[in-house]
Amino acid sequence: MRQETISIETPEKIRFDYKIAQTGTRIGAYILDMVIQVTIIILGVLLLVFTGVLKGGSLPGPLTGQFQLLALAFFYLLIFFFQWGYFTLFEMFKNGQTPGKKAMRISVIRSDGEPLDVSAIVLRNLLRAVDGFPALSALGGFISILDKKSRRLGDIIADTVVVHEILFNLKEPSFKTAISSKSTEEPAMKLMTRLNEEELYVIRRFLSDRYLLSEEKQKSVGAKLAANVQKRLNIIGDFGDEIVFLERIYKEHSTEVQTDADKGIGGKVRK
Repeated sequence: MRQETISIETPEKIRFDYKIAQTGTRIGAYILDMVIQVTIIILGVLLLVFTGVLKGGSLPGPLTGQFQLLALAFFYLLIFFFQWGYFTLFEMFKNGQTPGKKAMRISVIRSDGEPLDVSAIVLRNLLRAVDGFPALSALGGFISILDKKSRRLGDIIADTVVVHEILFNLKEPSFKTAISSKSTEEPAMKLMTRLNEEELYVIRRFLSDRYLLSEEKQKSVGAKLAANVQKRLNIIGDFGDEIVFLERIYKEHSTEVQTDADKGIGGKVRK
């Protein structure tokens, strides 16, 4: 039976339920990515024709001069890059999304809830060549149809899955996050990079519900979450109190916060 959703538990013990992207949606994203790649390659060919590197508009055409040879070699390298590096680089630096995936609102995640790392991205895209090889392309599509999570061979080997985005409205959150008076006294943090919606959601859930945990558990979970955030944002040095650190990070991303005076009775956050 085909599986429609998948539950992912993050290292911070917070669970997300994702809707698995079906084969048709993934094909749509792939076609959009191919259109982008082909368009850029065509524009590159036209540029070489107009500059005289490709005479008569043929490929490779009669070439003269060392510059023309170098330019044509560069063009072939560019085609190679688009074929092999396009998906890898976008998924690596855009949270598992290519432009096509972003348009279809899907993304690649790890099946075990761990952050999507370079090795998983490279592995799943290297095996894209197997799925797309003429003699095996039918096999690649057949595997995707048979797999209950609609995964192609690259996803199965890399332990990844393509899912629909979870959309959060951070401007109008369903509940506000309490910010302690201690963190409001700290100077603003100037961040070079920003967290995405899912990462902010994890912080907001922890800050809002931590009062339900024991003090020891708060420090344990908070320390691990703060260390992951520090690594994600490339913040050097000791971040001090983990709760204050997470509150300061959250303040840099959202103005929808409360002070201690706005909390409900018993230390729980009023929702």
